[in-house]
Amino acid sequence: MEGMNGTTPHDRTPVLIVGGGPVGLLTAYQLARHEIPCIIAERNLETTRWPKMDLTNCRAMEILRMCGLADEYRHLEGAVGEEGGFADVYHTGMGLGGKLIAICVSPTIVNSCYTGTRF
Repeated sequence: MEGMNGTTPHDRTPVLIVGGGPVGLLTAYQLARHEIPCIIAERNLETTRWPKMDLTNCRAMEILRMCGLADEYRHLEGAVGEEGGFADVYHTGMGLGGKLIAICVSPTIVNSCYTGTRF
């Protein structure tokens, strides 16, 4: 639909976000919070078969907290709550012949040494 000056809404949108995955959707959410119009261009007409975001690390949770979404996210089915933690396992291969290099265990929020910090 054209406006009075011959432009379309697409001509007046200052931000184009390419991709409707986790990063694109969070970017659009943040822009909307600041009242900046945007358009998301996504090539897929349906959701993909495999998840785009099957693990949420500490930094991602910090960003969700700053957006006011962390508590809602933690209450979703299958999400790790404040008492849950993660372990990063570094291995030379996926098969039986691989060797374990290291295991780094992240503290839970409840057991975190950072007082007053919530991710």
